[in-house]
Amino acid sequence: MRIPVKSITDSGIKPITQTGEIDHLS
Repeated sequence: MRIPVKSITDSGIKPITQTGEIDHLS
């Protein structure tokens, strides 16, 4: 599991932020 920091930030924070926003709105 050696993913570059850029990948983690792009594919990690993005989904988390989207899911959190949707979850918060719901």
